[in-house]
Amino acid sequence: FRGSQKGWAVGSGGHILGTTDGGTTWQNQISGTSGYFKSVQFINDQTGWAVGLTGIIFKTIDGGSSWQNQSPGVNAPLSGVHFAD
Repeated sequence: FRGSQKGWAVGSGGHILGTTDGGTTWQNQISGTSGYFKSVQFINDQTGWAVGLTGIIFKTIDGGSSWQNQSPGVNAPLSGVHFAD
């Protein structure tokens, strides 16, 4: 979550969900993959990354409305993403 209202969740089947009301409702955000996401991290309300099994890395710069594949082409499972600042 970024603050008390805006947050994201990820999972299998390429699912990325977003909420703007503290988790009362969730909207599906189309990732364009069927991969298994394990972690999502946003550095502000617009820019974030989702990572997962088979080395998938996806980035958004519009709050999750669209996601672009940033995968490095390495088949290594990624279980978390975090930015210190």
